Amino acid sequence: MKRAFNLITAVFMILLVSGLGILTVKYVKISARHFADSYVREQAELFLDSVIESTLLKIEGIRRQPGRCPEKFTFISPKGRFEANVTIVKYFMYQGLDNEGKPTCDNVEAIYTPESHGYLLLDINLSTISGSQVVNPLFIHKRTLQRP
Repeated sequence: MKRAFNLITAVFMILLVSGLGILTVKYVKISARHFADSYVREQAELFLDSVIESTLLKIEGIRRQPGRCPEKFTFISPKGRFEANVTIVKYFMYQGLDNEGKPTCDNVEAIYTPESHGYLLLDINLSTISGSQVVNPLFIHKRTLQRP
């Protein structure tokens, strides 16, 4: 009787230890995936910040023609993981005129406070590029008001 009881206890202990091992492996897998996703999201948000700055620099460097203002830009991250599409929704100009007092383009919103002259409303869509080494696809949409 004692030997049978010891055998059942040994089998029970082996099952208990293997169950704990399986739970540990599952928890480690979930944690690793979470850290990988957090890392990719943080990279995407940093790239999004640099996209905003690059958009402002591009707008500053463009020579505008009457009636035509830049409306869309596309940026791809250096390692080819992310693509950002920037749409300029509105230009906010004092009385609807540029710095030289000339009318500009169609998507200009006339404002009447000189302190707010030159603001931009940007709409940015950032997504992962298919085929990049990202486990879960990522999409971030950001709308921001910036002053170049």
